[in-house]
Amino acid sequence: MTPEETGKLLGICAAYDRRTVGEIDVLAWYRVLGDLPYTSCEAAVVAHYTTKREWIMPADIRSAVKRAQHAAEDHSRIRELLDPATYRTQIAAADSAFLRKLAARTGQPPGLRAIEPAYSEPAGDETRAAIAAQARQALNGRTT
Repeated sequence: MTPEETGKLLGICAAYDRRTVGEIDVLAWYRVLGDLPYTSCEAAVVAHYTTKREWIMPADIRSAVKRAQHAAEDHSRIRELLDPATYRTQIAAADSAFLRKLAARTGQPPGLRAIEPAYSEPAGDETRAAIAAQARQALNGRTT
């Protein structure tokens, strides 16, 4: 965020709570919020004043923006983990890293590989029907 955007943000706060804004205020807020994106800070101010009537301080804005960023990161991480191919890739990478550390500690050759996970995509209706038919056939042919 630039100092000009910080002044604009303070102007928005002043419109809500009738505070006075000077150049020193803008510089002080810029020192606290200057590394954050303006649009996120503005959204935090608007969200604050939709639920509260008290003055907002730079620390309130900073914590609201950080919470929103962490929530967005969590959502993207969840989306990654719900994708089976991405999840398997991450597990394989973690296994390989573990095996490299283990090899370094025990003196084993570094070429150890992780075991390929025994996962298959869920079977479709045709595949399930074929498997069921094979199972019935095996049961019918079995003598007990």
